Amino acid sequence: MPLIEAIAVARATASELTGLPVDGIAATAPDGSGGWRITVDVIESAARMGENDLIASYEVHLGSDGGLAGFDRARRYRREDREGGA
Repeated sequence: MPLIEAIAVARATASELTGLPVDGIAATAPDGSGGWRITVDVIESAARMGENDLIASYEVHLGSDGGLAGFDRARRYRREDREGGA
């Protein structure tokens, strides 16, 4: 499966499984077996003021056929901490 298609599947999967809006794609990598590992950021809690949304990063693992092979929440952080490597 081409990367651009895998990203579309990962976005839809993260949104469907969490019920939350996707904020963006944080990382992509082939998994070594023809599939993909894609990190999707979703907004878990929108900030009332400013840019301090609570973001969760989910790793979506897709098999070589594009089917869901795994789904894990990797971390949670505040948007303002994104660039700080928290």
